[in-house]
Amino acid sequence: MKTISTTKAPAAIGPYSQAIKVGNLLYTSGQLPIDPATGAFPEGGIKERMHAARTGYRQQQDQRMQSMQRELEQLRHALQQKDAEIQRLREIIGLS
Repeated sequence: MKTISTTKAPAAIGPYSQAIKVGNLLYTSGQLPIDPATGAFPEGGIKERMHAARTGYRQQQDQRMQSMQRELEQLRHALQQKDAEIQRLREIIGLS
């Protein structure tokens, strides 16, 4: 289980997280139309509030994508190391 959070979206209000990754599933919390810089609802009507909520949700997803990119880079590096080890073994036993 991994907690996903970003300061670019409103902080969770209460004892929960913006998002939690469990295995291959990502659970996201609801998104209030709060400006993370001010902690207040935006001025205007439903259009401005929907935009604020959608922006917060996108920020959560962007944070998750950055986390996934880091995980994939770590996996790629580990696989390259394994490939190098296999190549050395093949050279030792005369298969390459």
